[in-house]
Amino acid sequence: MLRPSVSILIPLIRLSDKYDMKNVYDEALVRLKCYYTRNLPQWCNSPRRATFVTATMEDTIPIINLAYAINEPDLLTLSCLICTAIDEKTLWEATRQPFGLQFDDLARILSGKVALARKCNELDVAFMHWTM
Repeated sequence: MLRPSVSILIPLIRLSDKYDMKNVYDEALVRLKCYYTRNLPQWCNSPRRATFVTATMEDTIPIINLAYAINEPDLLTLSCLICTAIDEKTLWEATRQPFGLQFDDLARILSGKVALARKCNELDVAFMHWTM
């Protein structure tokens, strides 16, 4: 089975949406939704997810813009979460790319990084307290 990269699927989805090529659009979108799923058990099954798409963390940045463009908010949840693991310099540079991050999305991702760090710290403290 062919595993297209995210960098191929994004323009494919944009073009098939623009020119009303429903079959192409649906197939490409299903692949993205299987990879960037909101379903936790499916997300945890990395080998299965990898059968649909090849992707890096940085490939996730344009998914956010695509999700807005095609009105697919389900793609946003995991995309934004993944982006919290990307370094700030890369995220900042993505605001200057075509179809890159918008500043309000960058702010959400950076706020998410802070919230995740705080929660990890709380859990760490709670775990250390519990084990003592």
